[in-house]
Amino acid sequence: MNEAVLLSRKKLWQEVSAAFEKRARWLWLANRATSLWTPVGLVFFLLAIYITIVEFSLCSYLTWLPWMKGVALGCILAWLVLAAGRYGVAKPSFRLRRARVGIEEADGELLWLARKSTRNMPPPKALAEMVELRKQAWLAYVETDADALLKLTAKLQGAASKHFAQASRRAWRWKLMGLLGTLALVILLRLVVVEPYAIPSGSMLPTLEIGDHVVVNRFLYGVRIPYKNRVPFVLLREPKRGDVIVFNNPANTEVDYIKRVIGIAGDVIELRNKKLFINGEPILTQTETENYPYMTYDFRSGWEKEKAQLAREFLGSYPHRVLFDWAIPKDNDEGPYKVPDKHVFVMGDNRDHSDDSRYGLGSGSLKAHFVPLGNIKGKAMVVWWSWGLSGWGKGLLSERGLRTDRLFLPMGICGKESSKLSGLP
Repeated sequence: MNEAVLLSRKKLWQEVSAAFEKRARWLWLANRATSLWTPVGLVFFLLAIYITIVEFSLCSYLTWLPWMKGVALGCILAWLVLAAGRYGVAKPSFRLRRARVGIEEADGELLWLARKSTRNMPPPKALAEMVELRKQAWLAYVETDADALLKLTAKLQGAASKHFAQASRRAWRWKLMGLLGTLALVILLRLVVVEPYAIPSGSMLPTLEIGDHVVVNRFLYGVRIPYKNRVPFVLLREPKRGDVIVFNNPANTEVDYIKRVIGIAGDVIELRNKKLFINGEPILTQTETENYPYMTYDFRSGWEKEKAQLAREFLGSYPHRVLFDWAIPKDNDEGPYKVPDKHVFVMGDNRDHSDDSRYGLGSGSLKAHFVPLGNIKGKAMVVWWSWGLSGWGKGLLSERGLRTDRLFLPMGICGKESSKLSGLP
């Protein structure tokens, strides 16, 4: 096999010397660590672990949240430093890094073409020349001469094209197949595993603020067939009371909504003087503060400051916070609404400013609208990014910035947290 004759990268390092192998490995790791993708990949890897832990034990977020924020902010800072270094005082160092990465890529391409050319073995002399050229390239790899590295990279690329010409001519097909495979994997992950969702309105205040971006778990409730609004089978479980879900609005399929599940199939939902009843039983609600200031956005008038009553509502396994606007009449009893089979009843946490199941899901209908299970895209897990009012960097591009206080917050609360007395950034 051509690749065996040429030696793998690790074997080639070992053949040069043990000291060289150690030095080359260290530089290879340094190249990976200084990639702009490294801090991004680290954040999303840790986010996946964090989401899994919080899903099984929500109260654990109180322990892990400070660590997650610290790592994320550290990665953001590292990304900015790496990006600035490419064009600032560290530009020569990053030029040397790019030259070393060029050797890595050219050598990897050479070995890949060798694997594809098992039926067209180059003559022994050509193989010996390539082995010697690779040794020269990797010996130069540990040096600090970027120009020499670039010249050797060009020689490696030339050797690959010359001695594996047939495979090189067909390489575009394999690369295209690989690109299409990667694209298909990304689409599959977005359709089946996770999807980001941006919060456009204040209907889920105080749980979710305008500018929050949440991670949506798309496989928890089952694999959904896009555009058909069908879930052939439940993968782990069906939605439960208290879950925050993203769904394709059955009243207007051109938009997606995010609301909290209040009732599941068979439940009877009522609101009496704003108090929630499920199947005739009152849901425990505890007032945190009567005057909770928060910011909301109107497309006609811009940002507006509002006040409402902040309370904890004990629905599902853990409580969540809700807002009540008592400026709206207190005696507006609503319901009863009986949830049909294979449907859920949803409401926003900003109870008096939400187009939810009570009000036809924004259709203008006075008739209750329920959400079919097939319309549910997934469960909102945590806030992974927040570009809100008065965050870091405000004024650079707009009045919004990075809200670090919002990062990695779950959709409910443990119950041990102190009262949140202000929603103002």
